[in-house]
Amino acid sequence: TFGEDFTGWDSSYSGEPIPLQQMWAWRDAVVEQVLRHRPERLLEVGVGSGLLLSQLVEHCAEFWGTDLSGTVIDRLRGQVAARGLADRVTLRAQAADVVEGLPEGYFDTILLNSVVQYFPDGEYLRRVIDRLVGLLAPGGRLVVGDVRHAGTLRAFHAAVRAPRFAGQLDRLRAAVAHSVMVEKELVVAPEFFATLADPRIGAVDIRLKPGSYHNELTRHRYEVVLHKDPADVVDVAHVPTLAWDPDLDLDQVAAPVRIVGIPNARLVEEVACEQALDDDVVVPATGIDPHDCIEWGQKRGVQAIPTWSAASVAHFDLLILPAGTGPVLSGGYVPAAGVVRLVNDPKAARGLGALLAEVRAGLADRLPEYLVPSVVVAIGAVP
Repeated sequence: TFGEDFTGWDSSYSGEPIPLQQMWAWRDAVVEQVLRHRPERLLEVGVGSGLLLSQLVEHCAEFWGTDLSGTVIDRLRGQVAARGLADRVTLRAQAADVVEGLPEGYFDTILLNSVVQYFPDGEYLRRVIDRLVGLLAPGGRLVVGDVRHAGTLRAFHAAVRAPRFAGQLDRLRAAVAHSVMVEKELVVAPEFFATLADPRIGAVDIRLKPGSYHNELTRHRYEVVLHKDPADVVDVAHVPTLAWDPDLDLDQVAAPVRIVGIPNARLVEEVACEQALDDDVVVPATGIDPHDCIEWGQKRGVQAIPTWSAASVAHFDLLILPAGTGPVLSGGYVPAAGVVRLVNDPKAARGLGALLAEVRAGLADRLPEYLVPSVVVAIGAVP
C-alpha cells in the first residue's frame, strides 16, 4: 500500500528483510527529525516509494519530490491522486544534482534520506549539496539522513564476513580487504560535512541515529542537518568536557557538558571483530546504548545528544544541554585532527570488479580448466 513498500531493505548480515518493526521505528525517527522544524514547503530528493512522503505530506502546505526513476514518479503520482493529495504534491523525475524546474530560495526543508550511498563520488555529493542549499530559503535546512560512515566500513565487513570464515583468520582478512576495496556504495566521514567550506551554511548538526534496535542502520549510519543562514545558532563546540568513567553518575552531571569516549554498545563487538584481523585476539567489551542516553535525557528534562567520537568509532560523545537549547545547534561533532579520508571511491570499485572478471577470463584462455581459479580476489596490499 501507499508508503508501506519496504521491499529491498534487507540485512547485510543475514540477507533477510529487516524486521518491519525496526523499519517502522527507523521511519518514525526520520519523520520526527523533519517535523521538529515544522516544515511548510518541503522537498524530498530521492522520494522512492513514498515511505516518508506518506507520513510527512499531511504536515506540509507543499510537498515536492524528485526521483531518478520515471517509473517510480508515475506510480507515486497515481497513488497521491487516489488519496486526494495532488493539490499539495509536485513530483518530478530528475537526478539529485538537477535543479531545473525547482524554485530557488523557496524551500524551508529539503530531505535527502538514504540516498547519498548511491552517489558516484564525493564531488557529486558536494555538487548536490551546493545546488540544494541554493533552493533553500534563508533559515531553511538540508536534512541528510542515513549517511554511511567511512570509518566503520572495515568493521562492518568484518562482522558480515566473520560467520562464513570462522576459524580461518587469513581467509577472513583477505575477504574483508577485498570487500572494502570493491565497496560500491559511497561512505562518508563526518568530517566531510563538518568542514564544508560554504558560507551559506551557518550550522552543522551531526548526530548518531536514534533507535533502540541494533542493525546496520543504527550502527553504521548517521544524521546531518545543514542550516542555511540561520538567525540564531547555539555553538556547542566548546562546552566543558568530561571523560567517560564507568562509575560516572549521569544524574550528578551539570549541563552543559560533553562526555567523551563512551563505549558504543552498538559497535563494540564489530570493532573487536575488526581488531582481531590485526591482533588475532578478540577483546570482549561492553558498552552503553546511545539510545538509552537519549531516553535518560528525556526523563531528566535535558537534551542528551549522542554524536560520533573523533578518536574512535567504537566510542561516542554525549552532549548534555539544558532543555530548550537551540533549536539550531552547531559544533556537536568535533572533527578529528589531521588527515582523514573523507570518502571512498565507488567508481574505482566498479572498475576493479570489471578488471577482476577480465583477469579471470584471461586466465581461462591460457590455462587448463582445473588451474583456473574459481575466484579472483583484490586486496590492498600483500599481507
